[in-house]
Amino acid sequence: MTPASPRILIAGAGWRVSRFVVPALLAVGVSREDITLLRRQAAEASGYLSGIQTTNDIDRIEGQFHLTINCVPAPLLLPIQLRLLHLQPSSIHFCDTPILHGLLDLGNARRAVQTNLFSLEDWPFMPNLRCIWPVCAESPNRFELRMEHFGIPTHFLSAARTAFDKSAKTGRRFLRRKGWVLTDLKLGTQARCVHKGPKQEQLAKISMYDGERLIEDFFELADREELPAAARSEEVIWRRVDGTLLSYYKGPQRFHSVQVPLEVSAIYTSSRSRTSIHELDKCVALIDIFKSALEGHSKAYGFRQSIEDALFARATERFRVAWL
Repeated sequence: MTPASPRILIAGAGWRVSRFVVPALLAVGVSREDITLLRRQAAEASGYLSGIQTTNDIDRIEGQFHLTINCVPAPLLLPIQLRLLHLQPSSIHFCDTPILHGLLDLGNARRAVQTNLFSLEDWPFMPNLRCIWPVCAESPNRFELRMEHFGIPTHFLSAARTAFDKSAKTGRRFLRRKGWVLTDLKLGTQARCVHKGPKQEQLAKISMYDGERLIEDFFELADREELPAAARSEEVIWRRVDGTLLSYYKGPQRFHSVQVPLEVSAIYTSSRSRTSIHELDKCVALIDIFKSALEGHSKAYGFRQSIEDALFARATERFRVAWL
């Protein structure tokens, strides 16, 4: 059950915090008065973070928090996470995806792994992928999931891991990079996940094909009165916003819906670009993650898995191949 007044500690006050983390927390009913920002300067927060109390001294933070969310810059990420785990042992902790530059970073990352520490990784919980995961389960030997011209390899690898987990097929994975294309293969099957770069908004899309079924997502959003062309195709994912109700469709069939306050959805819907709609999906994923954590049954992505994703993403940059 969600605490009546959950206290949240956020380390960092950068773009991801103001654009995604705080909006998602507000959407699940957390008040600004119950959020504390830990930042380099204790100056009063501004912009979307206005009304949130700030501090620059981690050792003077009083009381226990239900959640801690670590989004500080990469060089400080793991040292701060270790301090948060020590100071708030009973909290549920979320840490941004680590960037591992050397053995010290890897050692700190492994020291941080605990049962109450999760990754702040949203791709496995993207609402638009909810109709794709069943295909992975139903066609475990021959699906191809493609994510093109958006995102970064570590996010992609978290989605690929989720796709293969849904397929319930055991076995090793083989990563191969060729130019802008990163392919994640499940050995012993024809199942694969593909990430194609570079980032290019007008070409961004997601597709799934299992030899018979095709599903495509071009990040389309419609208002209540609109009936987009995508609604006439059973292959295309699209979204509809009707007041505070955000719904996800595949063709004419709705497969997911969520309540999103107008204050939050307006951050993303003022522009109908593919980038802004993808960001809306990311916020909805965080809403789901934070809601489950506050209800006491966190279903977030494992921090250990994020460490592995970061390691293998770096490996393919240097060696072009890697085994998982």
